[in-house]
Amino acid sequence: IIAIGQEVLNVPHLDGLDQTMWGTISVNPTTMETSKSGVFAGGDLVSGGSSVIESISQGKEAAISIERYLNKSDMMEGRPESLHPLSEVQVNPEEVEHLPRAVMPTLSAGKRKATFDEVELGFNEATAVAESQRCLNCAVCSECMQCVEACKLEAIDHTLEDEILELDVGAMIVATGFKIHDPLETREYGYGTFDNVITNAQMERITNAAGPTKGKIKRPSDHEVPKSVAFIQCVGSRDRRIGKDYCCYIGCENSLKQATQIKEKYPDTEVSIYAMDIRTHGLGYEGLYHRAREMGVIIIKGRPSEIEEVPNTKSLKVLAEDLYTGERLDITYDLVVLASALHPNDDMKDMARMMKLSIGQYGFLLEAHPKLRPVDAFQDGVFLAGACLGPMDIPKAVAYGKAAAAGAQALLAPGTFKVEPVYAEIDTEKCIDCDLCADICPYGAITGVKDERRVVSELCAGCGTCVAGCPQSAIDINHYRRDQLLPQIIMGARFRGGM
Repeated sequence: IIAIGQEVLNVPHLDGLDQTMWGTISVNPTTMETSKSGVFAGGDLVSGGSSVIESISQGKEAAISIERYLNKSDMMEGRPESLHPLSEVQVNPEEVEHLPRAVMPTLSAGKRKATFDEVELGFNEATAVAESQRCLNCAVCSECMQCVEACKLEAIDHTLEDEILELDVGAMIVATGFKIHDPLETREYGYGTFDNVITNAQMERITNAAGPTKGKIKRPSDHEVPKSVAFIQCVGSRDRRIGKDYCCYIGCENSLKQATQIKEKYPDTEVSIYAMDIRTHGLGYEGLYHRAREMGVIIIKGRPSEIEEVPNTKSLKVLAEDLYTGERLDITYDLVVLASALHPNDDMKDMARMMKLSIGQYGFLLEAHPKLRPVDAFQDGVFLAGACLGPMDIPKAVAYGKAAAAGAQALLAPGTFKVEPVYAEIDTEKCIDCDLCADICPYGAITGVKDERRVVSELCAGCGTCVAGCPQSAIDINHYRRDQLLPQIIMGARFRGGM
């Protein structure tokens, strides 16, 4: 019996056995016998990485085959044609009888008060056998409808099917949000290694009355109330090493809020915030900073260099330097909270390419003008709202959303819209039909061929890319034509030369 785990190793006993193209052992899918008589195999050695259930199933079939092999009986008798672990088992739900789950018998409430016996009494033999025979249609929904009964909002409908909708719209609002920086990718400050290093998003769930701890502050390792908590700011932001040297905008306010929540519930808990500097954007947030200081929250200027776990205690030693005093700090905390940054979604580039939108330096979408058109995209009829433009808090995202909605409504309400007169025009007599202009146009505004080639003025943004790329100078921009610009350039050069 060879149990070598998930990886197919060079085990001497496997020499001479036929293998598949993936390097696993080739077996008879019914008997699990290898190319050598009397040698059987199963589990990850045969199927590659798979589930425990599949491995147990193969082991069972191999055991049956071994018994028949030793007794010199037919290994195929009474067995289905294929028991291959990767083959799909087709189950017709209509042929399966849907039975309700058996109710677990329990001790009465009166007996529970006077005994430490198990509350759940367990099933009798008949009920246990009946439950084990219930078809759960493994790996897909078994239509038990327990989710429907549990959902109080009646938000689950099992009759719905996936569908693709194609809509003709006059305007679009892009509000795709953001993703939170995952410290696990870089193992920063021991996140994912030390139990008591969490993110501010996880801390938000802990402080929430509807969260896993009912609002009580408990550290993950032992569910004890921490006597000291450290917040570390700018995790994944303001960091040139990873190309994210922008402010996450919400980190300081979020940590200050959570710090005051801890102090309100546990006044004796020591709370410290490590930050290069506290940035409180907007009205009211400076008051939150002063309130936290008055409640005893300690602000330490500086970014920690390392976190170490204290053996046997699960406490965490934070190594840092206080830039105010120049003192090297070595302080132990029961819980450390990382203020994770906000990053653009992973598929932002693909979406921007599809919608012909522009992307800024850090991967967020770029507005047409940061002051005059803060929610307009370069593509006419497309508006941007929320954190797809960059990190922002809820009030700012709501304001951007309302502005985008107003812009879309103003565009659609009259029934017609005005196009900027600055767009390209093609002189078809000069055009040689090279298609270069259509290839380089970022807005897809050039259509047709040769004499019918034209610029769709509703799509053209007047960027001038096609003008610069045309080898025949057959394209001009309205109000910025060559015979308008060249005289200005020549007169400007003469004027400067005269000076």
